[in-house]
Amino acid sequence: ARCAVTTTLSAGAGGVTALLFRFWRSGCFEVVYTCNGVLAGLVGVTAGCSLIEPWAAIICGVFAALTMYGFETALLMLQIDDPVGAFPVH
Repeated sequence: ARCAVTTTLSAGAGGVTALLFRFWRSGCFEVVYTCNGVLAGLVGVTAGCSLIEPWAAIICGVFAALTMYGFETALLMLQIDDPVGAFPVH
């Protein structure tokens, strides 16, 4: 049961963080960043989902989403094309 709880919490925290951070930076909500935030949260918690506490899963999702956003911004600055955002998510 812990795996399901921590995975879900991390994914939700990643999605909400990406949504709010994108709104704070640009003034508009974008579904693509929310979806990528959810995926980043899932990727970020996968290795330790059975070992970490639920509060740590939320923190993991937040940092995974912020990391994804940073790499997405870096790719845009370097003019590297990644149409679906697969690299920053992983």
